[in-house]
Amino acid sequence: MNSKILIGVIFVVVILVIFAAIFILRDFGSYRITILYTDANGLKSGDLVYIRGVEIGVVKKIIFVNNSVKVVTQISNSYKQILPVDSRFYIKSDILITRKKCIDIDMGKSMVFLRDKDIVKGITFNWLNKTTNKISELFKSGSWTEVVEETRQSLEEAKEYSKVEFLEIWENSRKKTLEYYEQLKEEMPERADSFMVNVNDILEKYKEMK
Repeated sequence: MNSKILIGVIFVVVILVIFAAIFILRDFGSYRITILYTDANGLKSGDLVYIRGVEIGVVKKIIFVNNSVKVVTQISNSYKQILPVDSRFYIKSDILITRKKCIDIDMGKSMVFLRDKDIVKGITFNWLNKTTNKISELFKSGSWTEVVEETRQSLEEAKEYSKVEFLEIWENSRKKTLEYYEQLKEEMPERADSFMVNVNDILEKYKEMK
């Protein structure tokens, strides 16, 4: 074989070996967790993963499968033994830093921890907007009894969220209730007080429960 060709082949092989080593070492200090969502909600590859405000990983890729979305994350090995299997994985907005989407982990209490290649179910936090819109439509249509019931039901469902998210939902419900009350006082004052009492009873009940 021509010496120049041999040198060229050796050079290419060395380059390939170097790239392969870089690729392997890049993932050596991390492990992967796949999260299943019903909606990616704007999440993209490269978005960050946080736990209690600390960056612990990154979104590597997003795969669409039937009616769900698989989000593959790469988590630093430094956090391998602190993610209980009952942790919750929320898609939220990284408002304070990049204003991009991110995954925020609410740690569970299990003594069993997630391992490399585990698959978990995530929570897309766009539910609040849908619920708020539904309650608004019920109020506009004059279905005040249904507004009260829908508020109760939304808070019941919100118990599945972390305390931080629950309190955000609770506060949103309280503010909306005050808006509806002021509007109802002008349009149907005889119903306003009873409406407010009913919703407030629900709000206080669920706040105490959380």
